[in-house]
Amino acid sequence: MLDGAVDDDQYFPLVFEIDDEDGWKDPEQWIQANPGVGISPKRDYLAAIVRECENRPSKRADNLRYQLNYWIIGGASTWLPYDRWKRCHRGVGDLELRQQLLGEECYGGLDLAAVSDFAAFALFFPGRNVLLVWHWTPGDGLDERSKKDRAPLDRWAKAGWIDATPGRTVDFDKVRETILEQRRLYRLVEVGFDEWNALQITGQLRDAGLPCEKVGRGSAGMSGPSQYLEKLVLEEALEHGDNPVLNWQASHCEVKRDGDDIRPHKPQKESARRKVDGLVASVMAMARWLKTGADRKDSVYNRRHREGKWRSVVI
Repeated sequence: MLDGAVDDDQYFPLVFEIDDEDGWKDPEQWIQANPGVGISPKRDYLAAIVRECENRPSKRADNLRYQLNYWIIGGASTWLPYDRWKRCHRGVGDLELRQQLLGEECYGGLDLAAVSDFAAFALFFPGRNVLLVWHWTPGDGLDERSKKDRAPLDRWAKAGWIDATPGRTVDFDKVRETILEQRRLYRLVEVGFDEWNALQITGQLRDAGLPCEKVGRGSAGMSGPSQYLEKLVLEEALEHGDNPVLNWQASHCEVKRDGDDIRPHKPQKESARRKVDGLVASVMAMARWLKTGADRKDSVYNRRHREGKWRSVVI
């Protein structure tokens, strides 16, 4: 009906919603979305919902959608608050960031997925909390996949945000060359990787003198750095250069839960056309920094990661 596809005057849609983007934090504005506030729901109940929204971002979308009538970009179960994700970009573009960071220390994350799908490589610069991310995908059939995935993959490839390698599979030689080029530009300490489909390329990287370490895809390997990424986004302390491919992934990435442990994954209902490879690679890069780099400073994040105490930490 909103699109005009159905014209039926017997329906009268009325939506109660808060006008202000951050109005859900203000008890005086709750009545806009809940005209019966104080009776049903009770104010104490909404106050508890607001606290959970602030402290548990993976539950924030559900609460805002169902309790306060917010229209949620990316779906109700999206992991990262997209408004905060967008505010993490402070006007410095990806290309400018790459120049500013020349020679700085960083940690890499590599997610290769299937050779006929996406591959991603991320660099995390802990000194500035910056992410730089590269994506690859097969060039053949890119126009069709753009329509299927409902994302402008073809335009992103033309703009240089995705490297669409010739053929029906990702050219892992180009992936390896790109990673080694970044080592020449930055102080790349090591690369974290998921061993599935990556043994050959990581062996070649090691032969070239670049340390590569496995990062488990289960909760034990991914929860701590996932929560660290979550914390940076919540505090709007991350800079991602407004990479549109990464923005797209952040708008729909969900998390799997094991108690209080979390790890990123694709929305199950749309897994064929939703990608999260860049975010997974970013988490892997942060995992290696938390495991080795932060140890030199003995940071609280590394101690929690090392001692297995991330369960009670959020953010």
